[in-house]
Amino acid sequence: MRTSKIVLLVLVCFFSINCKENQSRKKTPEELRQELRQNEHSNPLDYISVTEATITPQRKKVKKAVLFKKAKYVDDGAIINGYIQNKASLAKFKDVKLKVTYYSNTQSIISEKTFILYEYYYPNTTESFTIKVYPPESYSNLNINVINAIGE
Repeated sequence: MRTSKIVLLVLVCFFSINCKENQSRKKTPEELRQELRQNEHSNPLDYISVTEATITPQRKKVKKAVLFKKAKYVDDGAIINGYIQNKASLAKFKDVKLKVTYYSNTQSIISEKTFILYEYYYPNTTESFTIKVYPPESYSNLNINVINAIGE
């Protein structure tokens, strides 16, 4: 009787350890990829960034040059050129929302404007972008940040 209880106890311990090992099985590569893709989709700001953004003032000719007179130009906004970099391994993003913030000489915010880039940004790529803006006259510098993107 005593030996049967011991044998039964050993069998129960053996099967309970065996069941725990089955629950902690290793994930397949496809499950790991899916988990990584979901993580990247849920945190787009960790993977999407703006690099090398420059602003170029634009001028428009309003009067031609004639004899003894120079041509006349007026300001016509500016062009912002830069790159959107997607550092994600598997996630593709679209509709990246940018916030352009203009600062004064004292680093006070003068104005903010948001733009949406309706493009696809594939994993591990860098794509160029161009935005036409009309900055305030008194700005001294600007900052461009990604504030949102949609994972696809």
